[in-house]
Amino acid sequence: MSNLSGYDMIVAASRHEAEPSAKAVLCWLAYLADRKTRTCYPAQDLLAKLTGRSVRRVGSALKMLEDDKVITRQERRIGNRRTTDLITLSKNLFQPDKVSASKSGFEPDKSASLNRTQCPGNYKEQRPLSAGAETAPRKNKIMRP
Repeated sequence: MSNLSGYDMIVAASRHEAEPSAKAVLCWLAYLADRKTRTCYPAQDLLAKLTGRSVRRVGSALKMLEDDKVITRQERRIGNRRTTDLITLSKNLFQPDKVSASKSGFEPDKSASLNRTQCPGNYKEQRPLSAGAETAPRKNKIMRP
């Protein structure tokens, strides 16, 4: 497990089938997690800012991920005050059947959304210039009623 890079953890998290909000939260948890222990303790309002969801939606996404046994949450307290939960990513998320034989660990499928084709910068058709177009000034036509 400790040989996974951050990119590999995020790719593995993005392959998990979940609701889009839960998947976004899981990808950020994989990004924030320690590579060796797979643990992190981000605040829900931080996850809400990172994912662009509401705090309430992040809380329900964490609950969904916990029900799917993808993460485990351990409540932390300082005195009588509750602080951020300790979140541990499941080992099942990083199973060897998902790891390819490449050096980086994970290799996205050819149909994955990460492999988008590069679009040309200019979609307009390049038209040849007419004779004298380089020197003739453009005239602005103003339509008057």
